[in-house]
Amino acid sequence: MNHSIFALPSRNTIQPYRRQLQLVPSVSGLRFADISRNITTLSGSHPGREGEADVSPPEKCGHTLSLDELAADPRIDFMPETDEMGGLCLEHLSELETAAVTAVKAGKVHISHEVCVGAISHLYGTNYGAKPIYMGPTCKKGPWQDGVRLIEVIIAAWKRSPDGEAKHGPLMSISTDGDHKRRLALFILCMQNEILPGNPLYPFVRNLLGLNLRVGRNNITHDGDPKHIFKRNRSLLSSKEGVVVKNNVSEAIKLLLCIVEISKLDPENFDPTEAAEFEALCLLGEAYDALLQPFINVNPPRRNMIRKRHVDHLRPSHFKRELRASSCDLWWTAAVKAAESILTKYGVQMAMSFSERFRRKDTDLSRPLGGKYPAISGGTDRSLADLDGHSNEEELIDPKTINFANLLGGVDIDAMIRSEKEADETFAAIPRSLFAEIDTACNLAHKKSILRTFFAMTPDTRTSHDRLQRVRGFTIGGKSWDRDLESGENISAATHFQLGNLFTTLLSHNGTHLGLAVVKSTLIKCTAAGSKPTSLSAIPRTELHLPSTSYSISGQVLSLIPPVPSDNSDPHVQWAWDGGFIAFCLNKKKNSGEETTHRRNLQITTSSRLIDCNITDQALEISALDLPGTRESTWSFRNSDLVAAWNTLWSMLLNDTSLHEKFPVFTAVLEGKFPYQSHAVIYASPIANTTIEESIQNRNACRLCGKAVKGPDRQQHVGEHILKASRGVSEASVRVPQVSTSYPCGTCGGTCSISIKNKKADSDCPSAYPFLITTAKKFLPTRPCTNVPVLCAMQNCKQIHWKYNFRQHMEERHPGWEDLISDDFVEEIRISSQEQLGLRIPLQFVIQWPPSPPPSTSEPISTRPSTPTAQKRPASTVPLSPRRSFNDH
Repeated sequence: MNHSIFALPSRNTIQPYRRQLQLVPSVSGLRFADISRNITTLSGSHPGREGEADVSPPEKCGHTLSLDELAADPRIDFMPETDEMGGLCLEHLSELETAAVTAVKAGKVHISHEVCVGAISHLYGTNYGAKPIYMGPTCKKGPWQDGVRLIEVIIAAWKRSPDGEAKHGPLMSISTDGDHKRRLALFILCMQNEILPGNPLYPFVRNLLGLNLRVGRNNITHDGDPKHIFKRNRSLLSSKEGVVVKNNVSEAIKLLLCIVEISKLDPENFDPTEAAEFEALCLLGEAYDALLQPFINVNPPRRNMIRKRHVDHLRPSHFKRELRASSCDLWWTAAVKAAESILTKYGVQMAMSFSERFRRKDTDLSRPLGGKYPAISGGTDRSLADLDGHSNEEELIDPKTINFANLLGGVDIDAMIRSEKEADETFAAIPRSLFAEIDTACNLAHKKSILRTFFAMTPDTRTSHDRLQRVRGFTIGGKSWDRDLESGENISAATHFQLGNLFTTLLSHNGTHLGLAVVKSTLIKCTAAGSKPTSLSAIPRTELHLPSTSYSISGQVLSLIPPVPSDNSDPHVQWAWDGGFIAFCLNKKKNSGEETTHRRNLQITTSSRLIDCNITDQALEISALDLPGTRESTWSFRNSDLVAAWNTLWSMLLNDTSLHEKFPVFTAVLEGKFPYQSHAVIYASPIANTTIEESIQNRNACRLCGKAVKGPDRQQHVGEHILKASRGVSEASVRVPQVSTSYPCGTCGGTCSISIKNKKADSDCPSAYPFLITTAKKFLPTRPCTNVPVLCAMQNCKQIHWKYNFRQHMEERHPGWEDLISDDFVEEIRISSQEQLGLRIPLQFVIQWPPSPPPSTSEPISTRPSTPTAQKRPASTVPLSPRRSFNDH
């Protein structure tokens, strides 16, 4: 190339200036020395053609620490430089007590599918590329305390290294994705102190009313990745509960922009409910537009990016104009006025102004209602039905109640350095070899080959390659997506109940009364047993009330204004919708919902068998000029139509006792007036001392003993009954019907079917609820029952049974299984003595099943040094620890 028209320098010319970067991954645990060495490698001086070359910027500047995960091939590899094995997750290396192979197959330690990378980037115009200083395999299943420890060690390494803060400047921010456990770690680290007078940042932020002024030590802040915010908002729009699903940034931005474009629709022909939805979506679109514009606008103020619209990634050199400002007070004030004008435009009545709200104590844009910060939890993500969380209410964290000194005092950097130094000195004195003995005949094999053989647990895959396909919009199976076939029936308002229609139903708002509710439908689902629930846009009206129907309908209860008092009993008096909805409480105590209100409180779900959809045709559109709000029209309902709906629904309820378990039950009304009542009528009736009240009280009752049991605790409670019945332990509390003698159901003790879908238990049991099997099968002292659905691993079987039923299954379906079953499957269906005692099985009834195999007499693999004169060392398992050598004991 040096002879071409480009006159590029030859390789010999470049070689003296080429820098060899040998980064050290942390495969044996979080090590201060590894991070310090990588800092020196990337940011320190290095040999050049004319002596030492320096990579220091012209002046010191701030830096950002970025943390994220990269996809990796899940495999174990041998590292000959340090005689270590890499690829095991660092979160659970403490569980690696004996043989690594046994620990991995038992699930104590995971082969990592991802690598956590920590990188430092200069906040400067040149040399701003991210430089990785930490790399460690991860399973992303560790506690949030591990995230705190990792960030603390990286910060300390940068501060102490002569090639870190002393040469380049301090860390000013930590940038990461939206991982829920790392989010909590950053909350702990970056929300310790409030910016007060005397802080060098105070003059710049004192006039920014509503800004969250809490920072970490040395004013370090948290900088979240906006792309993950886009994806999570897209997921929230795509599903009822906002489950985090795999998607890419471009799809997320397109969907959010579609919400923004809704405001351009003409609302002239909208009915009252559509007009209310339009206003809500316009407000949501304004929020999304404000979120997206800083990242997608090709010509924002103070930037010159007109010709950069097709650039995938922007660099500081792309910005030609001055980006810095001495103050943002004026822009902040303008933004506040713009926000208030948008609320006024769409008729939102604010109880207090922006300045009044955010001048209150402990109130900012991160917690606009005051009090504690939401969305901070150390548990598993709420989008998963996990049994780790014993309560539906996640405890919120108040930074004022946290003792940061005690919380972060566990990271003793000096002790960590001394411990690493001693371990390295001990490790260096151990003879090492690339080969190890694999049998008693002293036959040798390369350690890389041994690891590849022993850890070959799954077929070879290329996860990182597959992920590159997925982020480009392709599935692992190919470029095609499964699409539902078009409906073969004609849908019309006369023949079908459609999404968005109004209906009436009955619900209990306090557990003692049943009230009439006018509801606007927001979700229609078919929940047939044994199949995945599907969302529908319409269902035939003739199928709504069939005894075998499996439709469930969700919606929001309308808030109605009673008619004006009148002396005559006019049947045509009208109830008017005030544009609001009723919010209910699911907690036992009304005041327990003051801090947070869950989305589920704002809507109800009921069976289609207990609805009356005639109100859709009977609703009248009237002028709303005399009502609060800005809409021109609203719905009204004749009193006679509500009376007819009341009589129809009560008739359904009294004639079919199975409906007693179908209507929603709440404990209190959080917002709005319910039940509907006027001077002459109240649409509610007491149910005390009736079969309906008894059915409400028995909804959570155990089928076997009658004790009230919440859904997430039912598997534990019924599992105890099943295990006691299988062990012959009599229970005085168990009544008829008793535990089934043929494969009892894990949630009711009956004969219900069970299957596994998407790693969750799926059953046709009326008491069933979805839960993650991987979590529920773990023994905990507080939740000892591990009775979960298990797929039989015997050849040509593939049946699924509850774990406690496998003794019956093996004896009936697989006689002689003792000689055929694998060790892994034995451990999967074993019921430990600790578990039996935890479920209150008397000691004399505790048995070990499956029985333990006889002790093995095989010799473990041993190793020896490659030096011919070296003395043979005792045998050892392969290997004991990733940091220890094959010869280490």
